[in-house]
Amino acid sequence: MEHKSTFQINWTNNKLSYKETLTISEKPIDDTTIIPLAQSLTDHCVNQAIKDNLKDDQSISCKKGCSSCCSQLVPITHTEVSYLHMLIEQLAPEHKQRIISRFEGAKTRLIKNDLWDAITSPQLLTESATTQLKTKYAALNIQCPFLENNSCSIHPYRPLVCREFLVTSPADLCQPTIDKQTRDEQTKEKIKCLPVLPVSQALSALLLEESGYISIWIPLIMVPFWETQYKTSKSRKTEREWIELLLKKAEVLKEI
Repeated sequence: MEHKSTFQINWTNNKLSYKETLTISEKPIDDTTIIPLAQSLTDHCVNQAIKDNLKDDQSISCKKGCSSCCSQLVPITHTEVSYLHMLIEQLAPEHKQRIISRFEGAKTRLIKNDLWDAITSPQLLTESATTQLKTKYAALNIQCPFLENNSCSIHPYRPLVCREFLVTSPADLCQPTIDKQTRDEQTKEKIKCLPVLPVSQALSALLLEESGYISIWIPLIMVPFWETQYKTSKSRKTEREWIELLLKKAEVLKEI
């Protein structure tokens, strides 16, 4: 019988505190187990940011049905790739088939536009090349495969960066222009986001140190392909150890 214990979290950052009581396993497990806690911590940081940083004349423009940011290149960690891959496998057959079909369609378009090699090798890209890739990807207006009826079909399980991205400028500025299918630089500068403690960066730093993955980020559009193409042995620690490591990384976070 698996032994479980109660773990009290009492975490503080220079901006906020986070308290939680968890029932955790004492056996070594892989790093995907940290995702639910990272999601909870991110949501807590976002809610606190709304209380602390949202001005009286501001509001969050992101609403259900607004999906402009869902055609961007979304960077996620290896662990989130595994987590989302497992999620896809657990979906109802019809839903799973729709999702996989959209991923395959996106792959076809990226190959046709000579972007697939860059998408599959993010660890080889310079900062400038990464920026160019993101711009070219956005120009194709490839919607996230998890998007259905302009809403996220996996909203409770969405990536950390999606949770952290909250726009306070008018939603109209997020819409791609009709002639270019992408925003010009002048419009981009007008788009304002709420400052949030980026738990996603803490998770990336943790995994780079502890798990030895070949890249600090993976494009979300690679989820069903990365797991089969780059199957890696996952680092195993107790749940308590994963939690303590993530919280330590998050202690020094600053708002972005």
